[in-house]
Amino acid sequence: MKKKNRSIVKTGLIMLLVIIGVIALGNIIKSDTSSGSSGDDLSITSARDTPSNYSISYSGTPQTQNGMGIEYLIPPEISSPEITASGNTTILGDLWRYEARLREWRIMIDKEAFFRDVFVGQETHITDAVDGDVWTCDVVLPDGSIRVWWALQFYSSYNGKTNCFVSPYWAEPVSDTRDITVRWVTASQGTPTGTWTFRCYYRGSLLFPNQFELFPQIPPQAYPYECVPLYGQINYQDIYDNTEYTIAKKGCALTSIAMVLSYHGFPVTPSALNTYLINHQGYDKTGGIFFRDAVEGYSGGKVKLKILPPMDDRLEKDIWYYGPQIMKLKYGFFGLGTHFVVATGRDRNKTTWLINDSKDATEVEITKWADNYADFREIIGPEYTYVDSRCGLTIRFHSPGELVITDSLGRKEGYDSISGTTYQGQIPDAFYGETGLPNLPEDLPEPQSKEIDISVPAEGEYELKVIGTDVGNYDLEIRAWDREGGRSYKDIEQIPIITNTVHTYILNYSRAAGSKLEVIGGFDGKGQRPKDVNKFLSYSNPTQVTTELLPGVKTFNLSIFYDQAIISGTFKAELNRQDITNLFSSSPGRNEVVKLNLVSGRNTLILSVDGRLSSGRQATDTDRLVFIVP
Repeated sequence: MKKKNRSIVKTGLIMLLVIIGVIALGNIIKSDTSSGSSGDDLSITSARDTPSNYSISYSGTPQTQNGMGIEYLIPPEISSPEITASGNTTILGDLWRYEARLREWRIMIDKEAFFRDVFVGQETHITDAVDGDVWTCDVVLPDGSIRVWWALQFYSSYNGKTNCFVSPYWAEPVSDTRDITVRWVTASQGTPTGTWTFRCYYRGSLLFPNQFELFPQIPPQAYPYECVPLYGQINYQDIYDNTEYTIAKKGCALTSIAMVLSYHGFPVTPSALNTYLINHQGYDKTGGIFFRDAVEGYSGGKVKLKILPPMDDRLEKDIWYYGPQIMKLKYGFFGLGTHFVVATGRDRNKTTWLINDSKDATEVEITKWADNYADFREIIGPEYTYVDSRCGLTIRFHSPGELVITDSLGRKEGYDSISGTTYQGQIPDAFYGETGLPNLPEDLPEPQSKEIDISVPAEGEYELKVIGTDVGNYDLEIRAWDREGGRSYKDIEQIPIITNTVHTYILNYSRAAGSKLEVIGGFDGKGQRPKDVNKFLSYSNPTQVTTELLPGVKTFNLSIFYDQAIISGTFKAELNRQDITNLFSSSPGRNEVVKLNLVSGRNTLILSVDGRLSSGRQATDTDRLVFIVP
């Protein structure tokens, strides 16, 4: 591909009227393999010098525009060699592309177009037309399919008017002129890439063919107003988050996000985005980025995020629909290296991916780092709007272990290491995988955490299981966003766990503006009914009334949650008839871990607390838990 930078906007147009019609599938001579509607969704509303020329509705799921039509210009602009046909002069004009990012027409440079371009067009200049002249055009796509335009005809007299150009695409003829420039326009976004051939005909005879190449990528740096801006983390020596590292060392994800936000009209450098995230609690405790805070928070909800596993068809489609996407790469020995880059398209033969490398601000292929990618962040630009667009739920888990989340319909996401069961794709828009600080090849790998992300969570109750895969303490950082982007969170820290032990939590989520995430223990103690009394005390460990300890173990780490409605000073705890209330803080709305010293045999723990129901009535929740020490 040649790379040149020259003016690509044609000026001096005297008048442009845009009128378009949609060709039915029956008018396409050969099968058109591009998906979508017949083009009835297409609306042409304004002049060519207006960026919103083609007004495409992107409400909800994006619509594939399969339209065809003819634009015209009077008088014609003539700048190409002439081809004369029987009394008139027909001149081959420029090839055009309707660029997706800026939403405006641009002349093709070196006959290059790109798979994000919404439309492509071929101009034809006509002067001194004579009665009975007929022009037609078709285009041959790389897959061999052909799209055909209805004819353009000239009449010296037509319906009481003189010197008229007539097209089925136009509501009225263009009259009182024998000279015209037309542009044959067809949809191109997401269509087959490769060589396209426009063929123009006069009275059935081929006048000239004209070819261009449609590349499967976003325009590169040679197109400075359309490309994805290039940033390199190595150029930024600012302290990354509040860590010991610099952006140059750990800022590849930060740098990738800055490139994508800048592409979508929210210009920001890695340094400025780093400051924003520090000031808006956009980093987790390890320095990992909460991507929703970075993408949706910085853009004010105009740019949307999802995290998805590897899906080549989905990723390619996302690039030509939505723009650049963020890839997470695993490289090096056993895939221990982690690096984030921006995916901008595919190579010409679609054998690999083209990327903006966030390390050193270069346009390269993914093979510089790895053969493939681990997952990707689907980034949807501001031209698309969604109901509840700023909702989200993210859970970060810092410890050797696994997570499984279950929604109110019983659908799951995560990995159960005890049974060896992977749950994927049951909960819509959910993702489970590794997260953490990335590292360059010369650095030692950073410990990786686990993450559950649900981009548009259903309202209601979720059960979260923490499954230990080793002995140690774990932290949970849980973030929830309502439909307006309001964030609430719950951090659960330093919870002891051992191999094959399961802790459970209940998360109550609402999309309503101003709502707060509620997190309690997954086990209510089975003490009282009704349920609102029984939830005054809840537990993530134990998960049942009777717990049998492993041989040789004589302590138990009780993980207890106190409801916001409990009455301070009413909590009591008794273990084997001994008062141990002083071991508990019993603060309303808080949770804690209390280490219990047990004796061989049967141990009975009785816990009670008073609280107020929503009706104002006072009630008591009493739980009786049993621990068996072999």
